[in-house]
Amino acid sequence: MKKSIKAIYNSGNLHVANELYMAENLEKLGWNALNKEQEQEIGAAFLKFAVVTKELSALMKNLMQNLNNIVMFPLDSFVKSELKGGKGDLKKPFDKAWKEYESKFTKIEQERKKIAKEAGFHKAEISGPEIAEEMEKERRMFQLQMCDYLVRVNEIKTKKGVDLLQHMVEFYHAQTNFYHDGLKTIEHFNSYILELVTTLGAIKQRQDQEKRQLIELREELKGSMTTLYKEVHQ
Repeated sequence: MKKSIKAIYNSGNLHVANELYMAENLEKLGWNALNKEQEQEIGAAFLKFAVVTKELSALMKNLMQNLNNIVMFPLDSFVKSELKGGKGDLKKPFDKAWKEYESKFTKIEQERKKIAKEAGFHKAEISGPEIAEEMEKERRMFQLQMCDYLVRVNEIKTKKGVDLLQHMVEFYHAQTNFYHDGLKTIEHFNSYILELVTTLGAIKQRQDQEKRQLIELREELKGSMTTLYKEVHQ
């Protein structure tokens, strides 16, 4: 999960950088066109696209910051702190307390049997309450470590489930805002695009007319050059 989020974060930031680079080149095209009197509309269009591209890249940059703050940072902290070493490390104090409890129980039981044997009671039964009284400290420590272990396991369960999903819900809202704001930007730009399509059609028609005139002129010049060449060599 951590690797996949990190990959999205890195690719998103790379996308932002590439969009800004694209916007920079659109601006260059725009200003170059504006410096030519007959290409004012073309220059203005390139600059418009540069502005929209910057606005969209800013939205993506903000989304990636939200991804980092809302999901990646808490997930990274959780993995480094709570899951470091796995559940085995969390269970070590619990296992140690259990071994100490078991060892003390065995030791007391053996001592009681030895005393009973020395007193002539070869089949003496060891009283559980008597041993429990001497093992009060170990028993309490074992219970404490068991509770502590179960609390930590419960915390990890919550952070891997409910907490992580709450982070995803929060990021979902951030994504919703991202797409909503992006749509507003595009829709606002749409009216200009409709006008631009008409303008580009007119410009293309004018340029095609200029091209036809230039082709006709070229053919006339070719014809006159051919005639001149023949006259010179007659």
